[in-house]
Amino acid sequence: MKNVFLKFDSVSEFHKYLHTQKPTSAFSSPYSQHSQTGSEGFTHTRNWEHAEELFTYGDKDTAKKLEDGGLRQTRLQTKCTANRRKVQANICGFAPHVPNYIAGVPASMLNVKEVRVKEKVINVIYNISANGGVGARDLLNTGVQMLSAIMKIEASGVRVNLYVADISDGHNGQTIGWLCRIKNSAQHIDTLKMCYPLCNPSMLRRHSFRFTEVTDGVSSAFVGGYGGASRDISLMLKQFQMKDCRCMSFYTAKGCTADKLAEMILKGDCR
Repeated sequence: MKNVFLKFDSVSEFHKYLHTQKPTSAFSSPYSQHSQTGSEGFTHTRNWEHAEELFTYGDKDTAKKLEDGGLRQTRLQTKCTANRRKVQANICGFAPHVPNYIAGVPASMLNVKEVRVKEKVINVIYNISANGGVGARDLLNTGVQMLSAIMKIEASGVRVNLYVADISDGHNGQTIGWLCRIKNSAQHIDTLKMCYPLCNPSMLRRHSFRFTEVTDGVSSAFVGGYGGASRDISLMLKQFQMKDCRCMSFYTAKGCTADKLAEMILKGDCR
């Protein structure tokens, strides 16, 4: 059975795909579409429309939990260590340096010096795949630490292309999954927009389910259970010819602090 992997360069591209594709024959029955029928307790959203709102406009409630759970403190710490412009005396500038002018020093103007540093860019993939028994609190708490880790990495001068992935194994041997970039290296971290795909269980249990329901080539083995969560992302990366990626699964990240995750990602010691 052929594996099915798709890659999306942005959240909007992924969103468009889910809306333009129709359910396949295996998922033709409305009762088989758990993206639409899932309970609030399991998915963490009231219905599909509620999930769509959070996916499109941002998840304010989860963003607040993220901030209260440690991101606010991380942001304060990283601001204290951020690079700043240095004002120094020079022979030309935007304002006079009065003491130097009076003393006859040639450098009698104030100027701003900026040192251009070539920034390193890394690709980080967070595999959010988790089985149905995983609680929302664990998904949220792990997401907090992951986002804090990314913030710490960027504060150190390393820019991040951040991807989210979900990979499922069927009982017939087929593996399916998607990869979506939620932040490119030139963008700053947007907590409101990034917290839904990173932390909200509904990303797995509505939008990822919808991907399974509408994607051609997905076998009927995924009807009902949607497969088992997979930590192995190697086949997907091989298909997309993506090299030198720092891949972190939910199960590896669970229980780790942001500092530990940042260290693992920078060293490439993640899986």
